[in-house]
Amino acid sequence: NPKDEAALRQEILRVAESQIGTTEKGENRGGALKYQQAFGRGPEPWCADFVSWVYTQAGKGTNSPYCPTFVQQLKKQGRWKGRNDPQPGDLVFFDWDHDKNPDHVGIVKAVNPDGSITTIEGNTANPRNRDQEGVFQKNRDMNTIFGFGEVA
Repeated sequence: NPKDEAALRQEILRVAESQIGTTEKGENRGGALKYQQAFGRGPEPWCADFVSWVYTQAGKGTNSPYCPTFVQQLKKQGRWKGRNDPQPGDLVFFDWDHDKNPDHVGIVKAVNPDGSITTIEGNTANPRNRDQEGVFQKNRDMNTIFGFGEVA
C-alpha cells in the first residue's frame, strides 16, 4: 500500500533525525552503544546496527550488523535497487575503496538537484570535528555509492 509505505518512510526519517548528534566514546562505545545493545551485540562498528535500529523503531523490523550480509538479505527479499532511483528513507550503501564490497550504510534523507545524496549515517565522522564519531547528516556523491535498498 503506497500510503503505508509513505508513512513508513516519514517515520524512518523522523527517527533517524532524532538521533543526529548521538556520539560514541572510545571504540564504538558511549551513547552509540544503544544501537548494538538493542540487538544483543557489544561494541562493534555500528553503521548497520544504527540503520537496523532506526528501521525497527519505525516499525520495519530489521537486524543486520554487517553491510555485505545486509545487501545479500535485501537481494533475497527483492528489495535491492542497485544504484538506481534513491528515495528518502531508502538504505544507501557505500564502497569507499571501490572493491565491489559495501563498507558502510546510511539512510537517504534527500536526493539533491546536483545528483548528490543527503544522508543520515551512524558511525561516521562529525563534519565539524573529524575526531568525533556519531550520527550525523552528510552529503555524498554518487561515485562513493554501492547501491540502494528499498524500504519495504
